[in-house]
Amino acid sequence: MMILKSNKCLIFYVSIIAFCSLNIQVLASTMEPEKLPLQDGIIISSEKDIPRLEWTAGKYLRTGRFKTAQDICRIILDYDKNSIKAKAYLAAAYKAIGDEKEFKHQSEIFKQEHPGSDELYLGLTWTYSALRELKKAENICKKGINSVSMPHRLIMELAGILLRQGKIRKAEKQYRHLLKEEHIPADIFLNTNFALCKIGLKQKKFTDVVKRTTMLTELYPSMPLPYKLMADAYIGKKEYENAVNTYKKLISVNPESEIPLQEITLIYNDRIKNKKLALSYAEKGAKQFSNNPKTMDIFGWVLYTNKKYSEALHRFTTAIRISDTNPLFYYHAGMAYQKMNNIPKAVESYNNALKLLKNQSAKRFKLNIEKRIEQCRSSLK
Repeated sequence: MMILKSNKCLIFYVSIIAFCSLNIQVLASTMEPEKLPLQDGIIISSEKDIPRLEWTAGKYLRTGRFKTAQDICRIILDYDKNSIKAKAYLAAAYKAIGDEKEFKHQSEIFKQEHPGSDELYLGLTWTYSALRELKKAENICKKGINSVSMPHRLIMELAGILLRQGKIRKAEKQYRHLLKEEHIPADIFLNTNFALCKIGLKQKKFTDVVKRTTMLTELYPSMPLPYKLMADAYIGKKEYENAVNTYKKLISVNPESEIPLQEITLIYNDRIKNKKLALSYAEKGAKQFSNNPKTMDIFGWVLYTNKKYSEALHRFTTAIRISDTNPLFYYHAGMAYQKMNNIPKAVESYNNALKLLKNQSAKRFKLNIEKRIEQCRSSLK
């Protein structure tokens, strides 16, 4: 997320996106995590609400909130007793909370009623993954792949589990095998290609990534993510103008996307070192997407690197006001306060960032914040 050089204390802003870590499954539809509804606020007014709630129950299984997943499944089944997903996820939730008797009962019924379905295997895979029992998750995936009629999603899950275990080549093999399957759903096709691009970036196979993303942009010309991956490959090759041109093409086909202006700003500011153009694109982004917190934070970052600390702080606090759950915004605000010698507010901002990172594994980011706090305390002695 951030890189701190010890001697000169230079910090470079690196854009954050859902697919930046090999430990996180690539999602085609979202750039940031979507907030999940609270169980007490769930109301089913028609059958149209069911798919969303089934998705929500699955998300809660993934995140280890098994009791909530169980409650949502019961609500769904009270309305629609034939919901395959709710039945499967309910059985998986019983397994997660250790109720083996009920799990066995529910899973046996499910297998009899839906022998070719992958839903129970998926639910159990998410459960074991949330419990960090990756070997069990891997085994249940493999069992499901050999048992169900359409194993595409299970192959995706297996590849993701292999990635979490650091088995990159094995994961890549699964993804490539999946692309050879017939009748792949569009979302599986996209996510598989995104995953291969992410692996390619990690392995510095930048030309391969450009080739794959070129195909994706031709198939889905207005989708932002392929352009982001392509630009990342060009940046890896240090072909920064090609990266800029990639985003300019995205602007032409999808002017409603905030991503191109954000990324062009960062490329000019942090890579090409053209502060004038960076500021121009930052201002344009802030004008066009004034309610986007990341756009405002990037504008603040450009101002900060131009030593306009008061103006930068205004943009950072605007980003926080729009979205107060992003630790990066507080970190940047702390940096601005520190430059302005407002040490108490700097420490407060840094501590707010640490609180938001409490349950995350961003060790390097946390270490940078702690170093900053120590700098602040030392300056008061």
